[in-house]
Amino acid sequence: MFVCSVEELDALRCEIVKAREAKNRASVVEVVIMDLGDVSAFDKAANSLFVDGLLDFVYSRTTFVNNAGSLTLGYAGRNSPSATEMDAYVRLNMTSPNYLTESLVRLLIESKLNTAEVRIVNVSSLVAIQNFPSWGQYAGVKAGREMFHKNIALEWTDNTQLKVINYAPGPLDTNVGYCCLMFMIL
Repeated sequence: MFVCSVEELDALRCEIVKAREAKNRASVVEVVIMDLGDVSAFDKAANSLFVDGLLDFVYSRTTFVNNAGSLTLGYAGRNSPSATEMDAYVRLNMTSPNYLTESLVRLLIESKLNTAEVRIVNVSSLVAIQNFPSWGQYAGVKAGREMFHKNIALEWTDNTQLKVINYAPGPLDTNVGYCCLMFMIL
């Protein structure tokens, strides 16, 4: 499901809870709205998401699906972003998702989580490993995120408490996919 509004995010949360209840498995889905472009708010956001939101229960597993991001298309040198725009794009699409992952791992090491296991799923993309014309900015941050998560997975290989995977779902029928197709046609 492609989520682009608070209402759609809440609908997804309800869908996950219903699916888990249908299998007689209790689940708590926490939704935390934050501005991932504001680096000064990262520590507060990480604590809000991983510590404050998880204190009421002891969980057998915490799963963090890292799917934050936005898309920028453009041919290098022709319709390039300014340095300020590029910095904001990298902060939103690589720095903040990587920082949230790093924060979760740090909190696990510090024993500040009420959970036995942590699973981190980084939503990746084919463009992280294969180039496509006009996808340079997006490919760069996706490749950076993918390698960052691969390194954490390698560092924690022998530890059963933390598992990290990169998941690239392939082309999706979403508004983002449609916009990409139109950009490439035009």
